[in-house]
Amino acid sequence: IGYQAEATVADGDAPSRLIFGTTSDGSGLTTEKMRLTSAGRLGLGTTSPAVKLDVVGDARIKASSTTATALTIKRSSSSGRAQMAFTDESDNQIFRIGMTGAGSENFSFFDGSTTILDLNRSSNTATFSNDVLLSNGSLIVNQEGQGIHLLSANGTEYKLTVSNAGALVITEQ
Repeated sequence: IGYQAEATVADGDAPSRLIFGTTSDGSGLTTEKMRLTSAGRLGLGTTSPAVKLDVVGDARIKASSTTATALTIKRSSSSGRAQMAFTDESDNQIFRIGMTGAGSENFSFFDGSTTILDLNRSSNTATFSNDVLLSNGSLIVNQEGQGIHLLSANGTEYKLTVSNAGALVITEQ
């Protein structure tokens, strides 16, 4: 474990970092494995962490039991977001999932900045921004007797099911 100055040290001003290094088997050379900066950023596999926890390399989060939660993403306020973003090597946002903020009960999937699917817990609805395309071109209806509920523009609700004979049945609810 090493201690290093991060910038020019002056009287009453000594920004510093902690360096954690190890020596591999068969080597006499110590190499850095982890760094804690003066800004409170922890880097694993990087000498320049850009955020609170910056991991370069594989990481695993494992639940402590079959009933434990392995990872919780908590928003900082009622108007904040709790999202996971997937980016390319240049940090361009490719895909993200998460809560959309402002007291929302929505869980959304985004392609860049466009919402592609919005699941609303309070109304039990799913909203797609584009046409729904199934990879095999099929839609299984009424697998558990629920059918698909459709709402017309005038507010009339319909239920789409498949009969035992295989016929498509539309009933007004």
